[in-house]
Amino acid sequence: MADPHWRDQGRCTTVGPDVFFVRTRAKAADAIAVCERCPVLLECAETVEASRITSGVHAGVWFGDSAATSGSTVARARQELKALIDDLKSVTHG
Repeated sequence: MADPHWRDQGRCTTVGPDVFFVRTRAKAADAIAVCERCPVLLECAETVEASRITSGVHAGVWFGDSAATSGSTVARARQELKALIDDLKSVTHG
């Protein structure tokens, strides 16, 4: 079972939330870079997968801007998130 305090270990705790809530995918690069090297990326991705998140950058995936996010953007983000989880699990579980 994952540590219930995994969020405390996230790299996102070292930057402000404004980095993760941007209007365009291009502006999401800084947040994505923070996530890419995060020690709790898998825990974050699994939590996001189980949530109803529809905006911002979570687990290195841009879900769009809440004001302008289309269903296709969220669907693409969910597919990207699922692929990330599969990749991370294959690395950690061999």
